Amino acid sequence: KDDGTAYNHIFRLGNMLKQGLDTIAERHGQNLLLQGFPGAWTIVFSDKEKLINHKDSLDNSNFVKSAQFGTLLKSRGVLTTLRFCTSIAHTEKDVAETRERDEGAMQALAEMDE
Repeated sequence: KDDGTAYNHIFRLGNMLKQGLDTIAERHGQNLLLQGFPGAWTIVFSDKEKLINHKDSLDNSNFVKSAQFGTLLKSRGVLTTLRFCTSIAHTEKDVAETRERDEGAMQALAEMDE
């Protein structure tokens, strides 16, 4: 409908959020791997550039760090099961606020590594 307006919105905001989180992780020296399409993608801490299946994920992911990050996000009001979902209801303001909260959580996570 409407030349895919809803999907284009989800794609654009999902990519804004995903790219922002990539930049934040890089700035804090974290090995964050984001996989999925812009409407729903997962957060994994791994040294690999891509995980290809469940076994690969089990063998190459830092689940403790992922859980810590999820807890840090939750304490900042971002509820996630380490899967970010973007919908037609989200706005650029939502993305900006989430990225600010992601920044604080990632900084706290990096401080745990010190």
